[in-house]
Amino acid sequence: MRQRFVVPVVVLLVSAVAGCVAPDDGPAAETAQGPGIGQADSLDSADRDCRVVLRSANLVGDEERGFDTSCADGGCWFVWTGLLDVDADLLGDHGRPAVLFHSSEESGWWSVAAERVSGAPVGMRRFAFSLTAHTAFAPPASRGPAADTTVELIPYVALDGGGRLFDHNRFARDFDNYVLSADREWAVTVDPDVCPAGTAPNPAVAVLRFPEGGGASRDGDLVRGGTLRVEYDVARLPLRHTHNGFPCWDIQAFVLFSSDDTPFYTTVNAIGGPADAVYLPPLAREPVLTFEVPVPGDATGVELWFRNFTGCDSPAERWDSDGGANYRFDVD
Repeated sequence: MRQRFVVPVVVLLVSAVAGCVAPDDGPAAETAQGPGIGQADSLDSADRDCRVVLRSANLVGDEERGFDTSCADGGCWFVWTGLLDVDADLLGDHGRPAVLFHSSEESGWWSVAAERVSGAPVGMRRFAFSLTAHTAFAPPASRGPAADTTVELIPYVALDGGGRLFDHNRFARDFDNYVLSADREWAVTVDPDVCPAGTAPNPAVAVLRFPEGGGASRDGDLVRGGTLRVEYDVARLPLRHTHNGFPCWDIQAFVLFSSDDTPFYTTVNAIGGPADAVYLPPLAREPVLTFEVPVPGDATGVELWFRNFTGCDSPAERWDSDGGANYRFDVD
């Protein structure tokens, strides 16, 4: 039987110091041609239709603990990370998201590929990138980039035809790029007015019901950007135990979307559960565990499973997972 286990996360607080990022902690930067938008012999073009959108870019670290650096290609460099969103249709045409960048401390342009992550709005795909070389020189004991250094960057999608579609959703002029500089705190911050992550006026709500007799059913449309409501009859899993009049048992519900690496979960009694657990009063237990979760904009499916366990003097557990396969539903 295939089961999934969630281990409580323990956060260890350690002394914060500047870190050195290994050069192979992501795609390596490659030399590239600068933007050719507007040039007669160039296939480059500017996007102002929210198909390629830089969401954020930040220098990794802070002045108190120091800034992360990476030593590669004969030098040490300060590190930036960021996020961009890409229209899913562009990826369907074999588009390849990347970031073009250039430092005032070097003469050429560089490109680094972006990697898929979760969390995109409806109709988009989200990507993360890291600039770990050829950004701003990081001499020993430096507390940050030199005040007169700038790093220009601009995300794009490389298309099969050879052209590049550049993000110009914040720029009126074709030759403008994002600039990381000291007066801008080395960052590009999220602007909610630029290509807002919209949702449908009346987001769909799908209800997954798990009745006492077994099985599962769905009502409503399970769609990206909508809401998933789960109604689980706790009588399906009958393990119960008390200690000094208090519940010593729990039922955990797990929900994992295809776009996520870890499942959302909640519990009946919150014995070792998350802070947002559903609490049921000890003397009046509701027969149905009910909760809602948003459907990610890049999900294609969802699976659910449930765990019942007892503690105290008689530990035991049971699973409700469709015979170990988990309950699976497509996201439209």
